[in-house]
Amino acid sequence: MALESEGAEVLTAASAKEALDLLAWRKPDALLCDLGLPEVNGCQLLQAIRTKKARVWQRIPAIAVTAYDSKQVQPEALAAGFQLLFTKPIDLDGLTAAIAELTQSKVCDLIHSKAVSALGTEHSGAVENA
Repeated sequence: MALESEGAEVLTAASAKEALDLLAWRKPDALLCDLGLPEVNGCQLLQAIRTKKARVWQRIPAIAVTAYDSKQVQPEALAAGFQLLFTKPIDLDGLTAAIAELTQSKVCDLIHSKAVSALGTEHSGAVENA
C-alpha cells in the first residue's frame, strides 16, 4: 500500500462492520473512508463511529475518498463529519500531508475497509500513531 511507503502501518477490514470491530480494540488518530462502501456508505460508517459513547470517537479526524463528482458528494460528506474530501485518483503526497496535518503525526496505522486508493485498490479506514 502506498501509505506504508510513507511510514504508515496498514490494517485492513473487508467491510464497515469489520472496521467497527477493529475500532473496538484500536484507537485511531484519523479515519480514511471511501464514500462508496457496499451495504453501508462511508457517511453512514462515520456516523456510526461518531455515535459511540467514548469521546475519542466523536473527535476522530476523518478524510473521505470518492470516485464520484466531489461537488455532488461534498455537502453530504461534510455534513456527516468528514473534514476533507479527496477525489480519485488520489494525490498521495496531498493525502499524506492531510493525514499528518490532521493527526499531527508522521507515523500512522491505517485500518481499511472496502474503498478505493490511488492505486485502484479498494480500502477505507482509520489512521493511528504507531
